[in-house]
Amino acid sequence: MASPTESVRFPRRQPLGSFRFEFTNDITERVRMTNHRWLRCVAIALSWLLLLVGVPSAVSQDGSSTSGQTRTSDAGGAYRTGLERSDGERTTTADEAIAVLDAIVADSPRAAYAKIGESELGDPIHLVRIGHPAAPQADAIPSGRNVLFIAAQHGNEPAGREGVLRLIRELAFTDDAELVNQLSEVNVLVIPTANPDGFAADRRRNESNIDTNRDHVTLQTVEARVMASVIQMAQPEIVVDAHESGNPPHKPEQTARLEALWPSNLNADEAIRSLSREMIEGTIFSAVREAGYEAKVWGGRGGHEGVLRNTVGLRHHPGMVIESFRATAADRADLQHRTMRAVLKFHRQRGDDIVSAIEAARQRSSARDDRPYYFGGTEREAPKRDEIDEEPPAGYLINAVQMEAVASQIERFGLAHREVRPGVHFVPMSQPMRPVIPMIFDERAPRSVAKATRVDDLDRLDRLDPPPLPPPPSSPARYPIDFAEVSEGEIGNGWSEPWSESEWKLDSDAGTLRHRLDESKGRRVLVWDRVGTAIGDVEVHAAVRGDAGNTLFQLAIHVSGEAGRENAYYVDARVEDGTLRINRYDEGRFSTLRTTKFPASPGEWYQVRLRREGDRLMARIWADGEAEPDRWMVTTRDAAHRSGRIGLAGFQPGSTNEWRFVRVGVGGEPAP
Repeated sequence: MASPTESVRFPRRQPLGSFRFEFTNDITERVRMTNHRWLRCVAIALSWLLLLVGVPSAVSQDGSSTSGQTRTSDAGGAYRTGLERSDGERTTTADEAIAVLDAIVADSPRAAYAKIGESELGDPIHLVRIGHPAAPQADAIPSGRNVLFIAAQHGNEPAGREGVLRLIRELAFTDDAELVNQLSEVNVLVIPTANPDGFAADRRRNESNIDTNRDHVTLQTVEARVMASVIQMAQPEIVVDAHESGNPPHKPEQTARLEALWPSNLNADEAIRSLSREMIEGTIFSAVREAGYEAKVWGGRGGHEGVLRNTVGLRHHPGMVIESFRATAADRADLQHRTMRAVLKFHRQRGDDIVSAIEAARQRSSARDDRPYYFGGTEREAPKRDEIDEEPPAGYLINAVQMEAVASQIERFGLAHREVRPGVHFVPMSQPMRPVIPMIFDERAPRSVAKATRVDDLDRLDRLDPPPLPPPPSSPARYPIDFAEVSEGEIGNGWSEPWSESEWKLDSDAGTLRHRLDESKGRRVLVWDRVGTAIGDVEVHAAVRGDAGNTLFQLAIHVSGEAGRENAYYVDARVEDGTLRINRYDEGRFSTLRTTKFPASPGEWYQVRLRREGDRLMARIWADGEAEPDRWMVTTRDAAHRSGRIGLAGFQPGSTNEWRFVRVGVGGEPAP
């Protein structure tokens, strides 16, 4: 039988699908590069002219004028950041960052920037491009050599953003021969603010309360999709993800400390991990210690595939996370800047070795590879036996619906695939992106996007079927119920308990349905038989009060299974830690998908709304009698369940909760 890579289309290295550089009237390309030869001549002539007339040159690290480093002065300090202007008292605002970039690109042909996408709230995400003698044109990036710096994935960690703004300024104006020569061969690309909504709110997560730095394989967030598109387009030789301890204090008596870590997922190519580690423990740590700062390997050892440092390793890019701690904002910004300079130094020294390692890793993955695959473990923590696939499959079969679900991954990872028969697609393992494929398609992956049919024997490919297509979504309908208007008999006849039994009673005086949990343990749920099985999009809205216990209530959708093998999504409110959570039961296994702060109190009535729309889950809660919030308070994405019943649930022994009404909308209808 032919090799599975034959007749398989490998996407070209270029912007794909919905990703493109946008040049708009309000956020335009600041420098037009149409003739590099002409610009080179102008740059050389200008350099001689400046030398002849003795124009002062340079911008120091704080944006002030010095000499001998650059070709232009900074009249009025236009290149200075908000952090510098405030003497380290505050972070550079979004408007100030744009003003700094505008001033830089107006005075230096080496720099340009453009909007490459938008956040969930519509704020621009920019990509800065730096080269010599002129910034590379957007369409030239895929064919060039690139190093990528990403900052502010976590919106309340500004030091990396301050560091990249300094780096952009330095590279735009430096006369350092090594840097200038490097920029003539390598493009430096920068995403200064990868999470604009989180930055504006001084919040770690994005507007949907999702941590983008856990989302680089599942690609639930628009921000992660923008970053993935840039990586696919640029194929950077190094990726740096800049972080710090969230909202760090101001302690000038302390010495700032850098912590950094390379890709630690065991599926990342060993040579890529080794180069990344060498860059950190050698060049970077030496540079920051020489400057008087502390440096150590970052304590986080996780192999989570969706963390950017691990994702880029799986994609065969040397990379790292850098974290700054302690001291002052100015110290941490300087530390980040020096770290980024050390990254460029390592690239000058080992650039050819990096290119060779990347190409060799891609070739190893493209060949028939018998290496084990790991669904857990790291370099320092051995995987469990059930986390090791000693004989990985030859590929995966998916159906047409799953093909739609993984469209982002196909495009932004450049996954090879082919249609083996109408509506059936095969994704081979033998291709450059082998390390990420099981994380997307295998049922053993902790966060798989589409649980596919495993293909162990290519000779049986034509006889295997993909997972069955899901049933069509429910027809649009609405179902309201007010328990003040329901008789005892209707509860018995119109509701059922598919898991463990519990005590449910109507209180005709209070007009509520009361759920009293005894001291025995177990998950209890009462499902509404009239609604039946809701397939696809669904929304439920209820009024509830809990009198005791840490968890006041559980409002569930897509309920199925039996005791011990429960399935559901549900929202709950917890008293002890003051949180609102979206959780999941999957064959009895419990997971908290997303959490946000909400100070719920026992004995108080609340209204709560839970919606599933596509693979997006959203919830909000508010005090009864107050206006419903305009925004969802907690949002996540998950595709484990697509159908099931509506349920009122609980598990806290000895607690009681009361329900005043329940309203349900299915088939895309809102709850009435």
